[in-house]
Amino acid sequence: MVVIFVRNKTYSPSCYYRIIQYIEENEFVLVSEFSLDIYYKSKRTPDIIKKLFYGFFPGHFRRIKTLFKLLLKKDYVIFVQREIFPKKIFLLEKFLLKKIFQKSKKIIWDIDDNIFFNNEISKSERKLLFNYSTDVISCNDFLLDKFKNSNILKHKIYTSDRTFENIDLENINLWRKKIYNETIYIIWVGTKSNKEFLEEIIPSLDQTAKILRKYRKKLILKIVSNFKILKSYEFLKIQNISWSRNNAKKEMLISHIGIMPLKDTEYTRGKCAFKAIQYMSAGLPVIISPVGLNNEVINHGESGFFAYKKDDWIDYVVLLSTKLNIWERVSFNTRLKWEQSYNTLNIKKKYYDILGLGGE
Repeated sequence: MVVIFVRNKTYSPSCYYRIIQYIEENEFVLVSEFSLDIYYKSKRTPDIIKKLFYGFFPGHFRRIKTLFKLLLKKDYVIFVQREIFPKKIFLLEKFLLKKIFQKSKKIIWDIDDNIFFNNEISKSERKLLFNYSTDVISCNDFLLDKFKNSNILKHKIYTSDRTFENIDLENINLWRKKIYNETIYIIWVGTKSNKEFLEEIIPSLDQTAKILRKYRKKLILKIVSNFKILKSYEFLKIQNISWSRNNAKKEMLISHIGIMPLKDTEYTRGKCAFKAIQYMSAGLPVIISPVGLNNEVINHGESGFFAYKKDDWIDYVVLLSTKLNIWERVSFNTRLKWEQSYNTLNIKKKYYDILGLGGE
C-alpha cells in the first residue's frame, strides 16, 4: 500500500499536478488530505474562522487519525507532497510521525517549490523528513542540491499536465488563426502569491496593446487565478477568470501566447516552470523570464522567448502577434518540446517505478 499525504487533491494545484493526476484510480493508493474541499469553497467565511475551523483544527485531527491507523499496519510506502503538517507540528504529531517513519518501507519526499524559504514546513518536520526519507523528488537541481550531502536517492521529475496528452494541435490552431487578425489573447495562469510578477509587466503589455492598434488588433490579457486585477488600462483589456482546472484548460485552448514573468530571488529559483510547461502542452508560444528552471524548458527563438528586460515583453508579443508564420512555427515547436521532454506518460512511469506500483 502507498499512502500519499497532500494538502488537498482537488483545489491545490501543486498536489494535483505533481502526483494526484497519476494515481487517481489506483486501488493500491490511499490519499490523506489535510484540508477538505469546504476550506476552499467557503469564500464568504471570515478568514480567521476559515483557517482555524475549516483548515487548521480539522486538518490536524485528520492527520493524527491517519497516523494512528498506520500504526496498526505494515508494509506501506509513504509519499509526502511538500509536508504532512503545514507550518506547525505538535509534540504528539511529531512522536507519531517518527513511529510511522520507522515502520515504513520507503519514505518519498516530493518538493516542487522552495518550501524552506517561505517557512511552509516546520523545522521539526523538516528534520524528520531529512533523517528518514529514502528518496527525494523535485523538479529542479536548485532544490535537489539542498540534499547533496545526504544519502537520500534523488530524482528529477518535471511538473506537467495530463489534460493535453491527446490534443489535436492542428485543429486547435485553426480557431486560433481564425481570430488572429483581429484579437490576440495572452494568458497568465497562477495564484495570488505570484501576482506581483504579473503586475510588474502589465504596463509593458499596455504599451504593446497600443502598438497593435496600428495593426488593427486588440490585445486581451486573460488572468486565470484566485484574484482579480480591476484596474483599467488605456489600451490593454483584462479578463479575470476564476481558477479551476477546467477553466485553465478551456482558456489555454483559446489563447495565442502564454506568459510567465518572474523576479530572480531565492524563492523563484526553486520554482518548477509549471506555467511554461503547461502552456507548451497546449501548443502555446511562451514568453518567460529566464529565472531558475525556466532557463531549461525552452530553446530561445524556437520553442519560446526569454524576456530579459521589460522591452522584451513588448518586442516578443508584437512579433508573435504580427508574424503569423513565426507564431505557427513556435506553436508547433512548443508542443513538440513538450512531447519530447515533459510528456506525462513518461512522468507517470517514473512515479510508478519509485512508488513500486509496477505499471498502470
